[in-house]
Amino acid sequence: MTQDLAQLKNLILDREKELVSAKRKEIASGILSQAGKAFKKKKLKAEEKEIWFSFLNTTGKNDFLKELGTTESRNIWAELVFLIIQQTGYSLLDLFNHRVEDNKTGILFQDMSGSAISQFTYEQIQRSVREIAAVFYERVPIEPRVAIFCENSIESASCDLACLFYDIYNTPLNAHFSKDTLSSIFKQVGINIVVTDTLQRLELLEKLRKSTGFSFSIFVTDSNIRLKGKNDFFLGEKSKELSEKKISVTLSSRKRRSIDAVASTMFTSGSTGIPKGVSFSIYNLVSKRFARAAALPEIGKDEVMLCYLPLYHTFGRYLEMLGTIYWGGKYVLVGNPSKETLLALFPKINPSIFISIPLRWSQLHEEASDLCGTEQDTDKIKKILRKVVGKRLK
Repeated sequence: MTQDLAQLKNLILDREKELVSAKRKEIASGILSQAGKAFKKKKLKAEEKEIWFSFLNTTGKNDFLKELGTTESRNIWAELVFLIIQQTGYSLLDLFNHRVEDNKTGILFQDMSGSAISQFTYEQIQRSVREIAAVFYERVPIEPRVAIFCENSIESASCDLACLFYDIYNTPLNAHFSKDTLSSIFKQVGINIVVTDTLQRLELLEKLRKSTGFSFSIFVTDSNIRLKGKNDFFLGEKSKELSEKKISVTLSSRKRRSIDAVASTMFTSGSTGIPKGVSFSIYNLVSKRFARAAALPEIGKDEVMLCYLPLYHTFGRYLEMLGTIYWGGKYVLVGNPSKETLLALFPKINPSIFISIPLRWSQLHEEASDLCGTEQDTDKIKKILRKVVGKRLK
């Protein structure tokens, strides 16, 4: 370990112990400066890589970014972070494991779509995605290529994370795609595993398999559906069949992909013709999370994100789901994305973040305006607005 890197390690430890705000700002500036001196483009030893991982985990949080003070400093930090990610091969799995260490029992996913509320902690999702990834490798040991043909759910989100974390190429597909569109996409990207959620979509996939001769297995998330095909399976059932030892052996022996390799492809809706695919590497996804943190230093403390955008759209998948994981927050799935559902959930969930199309913002504005009527008192108007959007929305 170089002297510069040893000093960086000590500065990170000093910051963790310091309680005085002014001194923490001074140390934050020192950490950034020292990191610039210590970074070298060379093959890293295990202990050196661990220090850089610690740097990414510590400095990527909003309290540190606010301590840097200026946009210029945060931009310098971001550019350095991009180089460190490339040099160390820091992955989404590394990022997620850090969040689990920080917040094991914190709720990551909360599903409000059913009559009963379902909640899963960071640690539970960590275990679940390992099971799912192992199931995919058990089914296709050499190169599983997964399509997720589902509406939003904890299961579909977990399948996506399993692929992104464990070197499995995947594509989340619009749940309304036709058989012809699916056929074109499956042929282009060589899908051999599909995850789906309803009887209607399962039957569509079975017709596709029969008419095209494509060979792919289907994993169904709803155990109440009756399966017919010999290559159709219940995802939850298969996930519980593997022992922890088997899961560990399967995942540790998988072929690793470079963080610059294509990890996932997302397709447009097809409104302007044949759906077009846009591919992303793990580096794209990880670096964008740190870039968002640099741009939005006020976000990152006990965030609750009310989510209704589809996970087969970039905002829903990246800014909502992966953003929530980066910030260590809670991702709340609403199920029915109607205006009425959202208006009912805002004061109930009290989200701190909501990402939406302009129509939903207009509807929130209209609801608040109707309740305000002719009210002119600013404080009363604010109270009425909070009744509509909840207490915490930023």
